[in-house]
Amino acid sequence: MKGAAVPERLQRFAERFRRPRRGRYAHSPAAVSEAGVEALPPAPFDPVPLATAGALLVAGVALGSGYMEDRLRE
Repeated sequence: MKGAAVPERLQRFAERFRRPRRGRYAHSPAAVSEAGVEALPPAPFDPVPLATAGALLVAGVALGSGYMEDRLRE
């Protein structure tokens, strides 16, 4: 960013910026310095891996029970 208007525009942006209501940065910001990112708040719970594991488990049980039923009929 360049130009004489940058500080003024950044100030206006900071005044109008609304904090997120939910998510990683809702309760605390990232800590940064000239060296870069110092610390990040913990990531929120992500239900996708748990739901995927549950769906795979249900599919495995269904396939396994179907296989066992076929074997017991023989």
